[in-house]
Amino acid sequence: MGFDVKEWLDTLSSKSPYELSEERLHELASDGNGYVRESATRALVGAQSPEALRVLLERLNDWVPQVRQAAREAVEAYLQPARLPVLLANLDALLALTTKGRADHGEVLERAGALLRLREARIEVMRHAMIRHGAAARFLFAQLAEGCEEAVRARVFGRFLEHPDVTVRLQVVRACGEYAADWSTELLLRGLDDAHFAVRREALHLAFPRCTEAAARHALLARCLLDRCTPVREWAVWLAHKSGFDCPAFVRTQVEMARLSGQTPAELLGMIHALCDSAQLLFVQAALRHPQVKVRRMALLAFVRLAPQASDEAVAKALADPAPKLLQLARRFIGEGTVALSTKQFQQAFAEAIERCGMARAVLIAEMMMYWERLDSLLVCAKLCAPGERRIVSQAFQAWARVGMVNAQPDPARRLLLQARLRELKRLGVLPETPEIRFTFEVWGIFPGNG
Repeated sequence: MGFDVKEWLDTLSSKSPYELSEERLHELASDGNGYVRESATRALVGAQSPEALRVLLERLNDWVPQVRQAAREAVEAYLQPARLPVLLANLDALLALTTKGRADHGEVLERAGALLRLREARIEVMRHAMIRHGAAARFLFAQLAEGCEEAVRARVFGRFLEHPDVTVRLQVVRACGEYAADWSTELLLRGLDDAHFAVRREALHLAFPRCTEAAARHALLARCLLDRCTPVREWAVWLAHKSGFDCPAFVRTQVEMARLSGQTPAELLGMIHALCDSAQLLFVQAALRHPQVKVRRMALLAFVRLAPQASDEAVAKALADPAPKLLQLARRFIGEGTVALSTKQFQQAFAEAIERCGMARAVLIAEMMMYWERLDSLLVCAKLCAPGERRIVSQAFQAWARVGMVNAQPDPARRLLLQARLRELKRLGVLPETPEIRFTFEVWGIFPGNG
């Protein structure tokens, strides 16, 4: 293409780095010719900019050994305290070397880590770590944890326990488990207040063995048995059984307190669910009517586990609950076969959903019914739906028609009833007449106009 390699090699060898623009050197460092890349890489030693270091880190994994060697020598100039901001700006590119295998980059990573662990670099590294996320933030914490003195380690760990990245906070909690000092136990107890359940669960796992006195263990368990998240509660239940903690007595006390205060904590219902404590069935049943969605949802979970054979009515009511989370849970129980609803219960939920939740919910319940009951319910939807809801009903009819039960002929009584209802819907102008629906009714000989 008119590119003279020898000319560029002569140029690179005869001129100082400042006589060629840095942008041009970046381009040449990615050239297809290995000699050009090597010369450009050596010329970038004097650039000392974040962009130049990024290019050099990429060349550390070059497929030509001489280019890799030139990049390694050039990177050495950046591994100095004065160049710390440049290194921090390219931390992602540095860590990317751990996934590349053309050469062993362990020495470069160790040299960079040693620079980050320097005492004079601590403030800048800390400041940068608190605004980073993911692998970069975890790497910086690991360097600080290794490099700081015992006197300041508690402050460093405590600062990182407030990091916005949950993976960093989880790393801090696990690192606290490696130290037996009192400050690490205090930080583990602080971790029990974390917003993310994974951090709280790990903090409980590591803090519990450090509670040598029974009173301290019981206080810790009482705190975590009422955690708002299921994995933490279940881990606390396991630890309670292991340590001889009387969970049923604890639940009885909490239920009595809830009754006296008139409040029903969802966490207490979760505890009853985790223990499968059937003695609290009446308390759980009363919570099914609680105004808060999270309480009703947890009550339904507990009720189905405590009395699966008697929970059909509760699940049917959840189908018509305005809260989507209750609907999702009820559908899960029905889909898994945990609870079986009768046709009458489906129809009651369908009628209630029309009044409380709207047509979309009613159509969804109708689609859960058997073939003929589903058709009857969809015909009701077609008659009652608003103009803006007709598309939803039409799509539900098409899905029903595609079930493929055209050969299931209606009995004479149902045929007459269908004819009358279809005529009425056609007269009102609300009967969906897609090809699938028309074909099904014509096969049965009952499409309006066929007599």
